[in-house]
Amino acid sequence: VEAEGLLRESEARLAAFLDNSPGSLFTKDADGRYVYVNGAFLARVEAAGGGADVLGKTDGEFFGPDLARVF
Repeated sequence: VEAEGLLRESEARLAAFLDNSPGSLFTKDADGRYVYVNGAFLARVEAAGGGADVLGKTDGEFFGPDLARVF
């Protein structure tokens, strides 16, 4: 029980760090689909005129094929 509590605290600290980082952070699964993006990533995408619906998509599905090749 104590170990589970410590793990939850550690995960919460990591999540807060990632979510509040000024750098664009993301993770993808083995198929290249976004499974996590932080607020800085979303802010940059939205400022560039993109939407926030990136989770579950590949670069090609989200950015389009031309920009995905560059990205």
